[in-house]
Amino acid sequence: MMHKYYELRVMTRNQLHFVSQVYPHMKYIVPPILSASRTCKCYWICKNAWEKIAPGTPFPIEWDANEIAKHWEAYPRLKIYEERSKQAVERLQLEGDGWVTTERYEKAREQNECLIRNWNPRVGPYLFQEGGWSWFLS
Repeated sequence: MMHKYYELRVMTRNQLHFVSQVYPHMKYIVPPILSASRTCKCYWICKNAWEKIAPGTPFPIEWDANEIAKHWEAYPRLKIYEERSKQAVERLQLEGDGWVTTERYEKAREQNECLIRNWNPRVGPYLFQEGGWSWFLS
């Protein structure tokens, strides 16, 4: 609710900022930022959409064949990590930012401890652990 309130306030008090948030090409611009550490997927999304984003402008990144091959080799591991992460979020019944209601907190904490114990670190770092990195912290 707080985020919706924020959006409403921005819409009514700062039109320029609001317009920047609803820019028609946001679906192409935001994923590379959010996935900067996982650029394999986003490179192709952006490269394929670049003509829509910046017509007539050459794509600003070029990778050689070896770099591209390395990325495609790593891509299946990324998909496994994303799927396992999604399963953890669903099991814990979390909101997008990891939030859980006060009433469900203890149950979610216990489930999370179980998931941490059973997580395979070869898949990648577990999402929700003490001291872990978060999109929502500065």
